[in-house]
Amino acid sequence: MNYLLIQILLYLLIAGLIGLVIGWFLRGMYKNKLLNKHQRFNLNENNDRWSEKLEVERKKYENTIDALKEELTEVKKRLMKAEIKNRGAQTIKEEAKTRLKEMENNYSNKLTQLSKELSITKQQLAIVVQETQIPHNPN
Repeated sequence: MNYLLIQILLYLLIAGLIGLVIGWFLRGMYKNKLLNKHQRFNLNENNDRWSEKLEVERKKYENTIDALKEELTEVKKRLMKAEIKNRGAQTIKEEAKTRLKEMENNYSNKLTQLSKELSITKQQLAIVVQETQIPHNPN
């Protein structure tokens, strides 16, 4: 009977050792799985943080783009107003040049007319002076 008890204890000891070895390897595998899960969790957490930062930066970028678009629209409006004023000023300038040319032409025509009238008046005056001169008789 002792032989049977020793054999049972020996088989139990061998089964325990086999269980211990298998348990040790399973624990290592489970530990690696837990470590991988933890790393993935950390990666997911980091990914979430980076996603949040990326979203914040994207919103800042979009706000900056919107502000620049508004500023560009405002500048375009001011440019159009300036171009309209410039066109108005150019129109006024062209009209002034046209008027000036007309006035110069009128002045030139009047000057020519007055010169002719002066010439005619001088001729008439010379005729009158000749006619009104009393011949000088030395006798």
